[in-house]
Amino acid sequence: MLIGLEWTEGRSSSEDVFQTGWPERDNFRSRLFGMFSEDVVRCWAGSSRARHACTGRPTLLGGADYATVDFTLERRSDGRRFVAEQKAEMAWMDYAYLRLERADQITHHAGKRAFDWFLEAAGEPYKRIVKAGGKVTPVDATLVLEVVTGRPADRSGLL
Repeated sequence: MLIGLEWTEGRSSSEDVFQTGWPERDNFRSRLFGMFSEDVVRCWAGSSRARHACTGRPTLLGGADYATVDFTLERRSDGRRFVAEQKAEMAWMDYAYLRLERADQITHHAGKRAFDWFLEAAGEPYKRIVKAGGKVTPVDATLVLEVVTGRPADRSGLL
């Protein structure tokens, strides 16, 4: 499942903010936004109008090993919990990840423990113990968060 957060700066779409035809500026904006993008999600989830609340940064445990990803989100309507990983790589690789539309766009993260365990949790959410805020937290599924580019996209092939 993919959740989108729309971020605009008085323009028709956020694609116009991150893909201006001036790569140096686009790279700077992409990196700058990447540094604060998790705060955007936390602020969004802190609103009572948001569909999900952020309950902490999840750590997935595997024996003596562990991996920490970006968010534990709880859906306000039914209490379901999700381990969430955010991807905000707008200008990287000539804008190939500006809009996430296919699952293969995030496979370059494979081989990293946190991302591999995150993907594993998509199919088997109860396989690993997850802690958020120091407490064991059962999770129901995983989510990938993206920065929505302002245009609808078919996301049926993503997680």
